Amino acid sequence: MIIELKYLRKKVCGEWLKLFEPFAKLDVDKAFKNRGEEYEWLYENSDYDLIAWQVENDSFDWKENSQYLAKYCPRCFNKEKFNWTKSSVYVLFYCPENFDASKYNWKEDSSYIAKDFSEFFVPELFNWEEESWTVAKYCSHLLDPELFNWEEYSWAVAKYCSERLNPDLYNWEDYTECVIAYCSQLLHLKPETL
Repeated sequence: MIIELKYLRKKVCGEWLKLFEPFAKLDVDKAFKNRGEEYEWLYENSDYDLIAWQVENDSFDWKENSQYLAKYCPRCFNKEKFNWTKSSVYVLFYCPENFDASKYNWKEDSSYIAKDFSEFFVPELFNWEEESWTVAKYCSHLLDPELFNWEEYSWAVAKYCSERLNPDLYNWEDYTECVIAYCSQLLHLKPETL
């Protein structure tokens, strides 16, 4: 794809300016392959749609650049080619209409669902082991006491959603002080054996 210097909204300088010489034109696809992708720069400073062109010409690098497609060219989204492992969170922020729970990277990106996109929450897929605290803090109405990691994150229930505290599951041994600090009115729920 050839782009022209005169159609850029921001002047280029240095090494990039030299690439436009001598005719003030540049094969941006070739330049990106040789020098590294600069999609943010291109989309913020021009109306050129390189990603759409690369997808149409089967030269888009889905593995390395899926996040840019989600942000700048969601109309070309292909859920089978998209790199869900590396770029799941970009779907949430830039093209949530393409969200696919079965492909989403729940292990690494569950916290984003709890914090900002609870409408996509799937309890059976959520990473409760590492991200239980985010449910307690951001969407306590979705807290499943049977899936919640009480061992590690009881403190979060005491701090953020004490109304969800389950005295039989709460880790009193390690987090009694959190009940004292955040919801002392519930201290009477502590089993007497501890």
